[in-house]
Amino acid sequence: MTRDYSKESILNDLKTSSQPVVIFGASPVGHAVQELCEREGIEVTCYCDNKNYKMDGTYNGHAVLDPKTLPEMFPDGAQFIIVAADINDVVVQLAGMSFQDWHPGGLLLKDFDIANSSIEKTEAFVDYVIGATINCHDAYVSKDRIFMRSVDLVLTERCSLKCKDCSNLMQYYERPVNYELDQMQQSLSNLLALVDGIQEIRIIGGEPFVNRDFHIVVNRLIDEADVRRIVIYTNGTIAPPDEKLEMMVSDKVMVLITDYGDLSRNKDKLMAGLTKHGIAWHCDDAKGWTDCSSIGYHERNEQEKVEVFQECCAKGLITISNGTLYRCPFSANASQLQAVPHEPSDWVNLEDIHLIEQAEARSTIRSFLYDRKYLKVCDYCGGRPLYAPEIKPGIQTRKPLDYETFAQQAETQVVRIL
Repeated sequence: MTRDYSKESILNDLKTSSQPVVIFGASPVGHAVQELCEREGIEVTCYCDNKNYKMDGTYNGHAVLDPKTLPEMFPDGAQFIIVAADINDVVVQLAGMSFQDWHPGGLLLKDFDIANSSIEKTEAFVDYVIGATINCHDAYVSKDRIFMRSVDLVLTERCSLKCKDCSNLMQYYERPVNYELDQMQQSLSNLLALVDGIQEIRIIGGEPFVNRDFHIVVNRLIDEADVRRIVIYTNGTIAPPDEKLEMMVSDKVMVLITDYGDLSRNKDKLMAGLTKHGIAWHCDDAKGWTDCSSIGYHERNEQEKVEVFQECCAKGLITISNGTLYRCPFSANASQLQAVPHEPSDWVNLEDIHLIEQAEARSTIRSFLYDRKYLKVCDYCGGRPLYAPEIKPGIQTRKPLDYETFAQQAETQVVRIL
């Protein structure tokens, strides 16, 4: 029987259940859901969250639990309201702990009044995160659609910082380059022809403002009807000139600034420029970094690779880099660095996919997004598990870090055998 995901049905389930109610995600979206529950007379027991810096603290007056403690805390079950946009990852995580009673929180918020909420974030940011959750949860319960939560569009390998622990591996590039605009546009157009929409294109690098044509990319994306939002991730080191900011003016555009303190030397100037042009922005401290930037062959067996993939917090960070679709930033950049073997099952060539019959191409994309149990490149990644301890972000290195290419690794292996 098809499950009823209407707001009325979800609220009725929550009101009639005797189980405790847990919001999965201590975030502005969770805050909005809590406000809704309180208005409906539904008592929220607590939050839980996968981010280390939120665990064991409080959020909006409620405890935030480490998800690993849930079976012990709720041996008789609980009603989970999921507010993470990447809902499938949480559903799988809960199922692994034998929790089956969950609800897509985004579907409760379609008529949420942000202006009358007590959420302490800018209205533009709250609208952005709630909108993303609504669209992604809508698509999740409509199984015949291919709607992508986000796609990272890499504009450049160049960065204005050189963080030695960068999870996108920028610290290894000796001769970083900007990518071709026409190739980016064509690759994205080929992907959009095969999916039912993308919630957000995340413009990244490196540092995207290092590519002097960034504004052209953004301006083109504004006119893409199947792209709901365009989010630019910057480290606050570069404040683009007015004439480039003017080409980014749209309700679809949001700039997210990561504050690295003194390193983000132009963040104030950047925020002033964005405000002047009416471009939505949000600035937050650098946090949540883990030790996940090493490259090396681990000789894992199949089950170990499955576990690395399942526990990875980045496996849904779909990335377009140099005309190719990857499952994560590590896969994209390790491939560009030629640090991993050439494995076609780990990526999709977006430059040639239009040559395939559409139904087959669409099936290829769906399988790539939803059916992978692991990637071959997982054997070269140190792992990026949800529960990894945090490290200090933004530590700089003066020169690119050394690494072995796959060809060098193979030579080393031959020497060992001999």
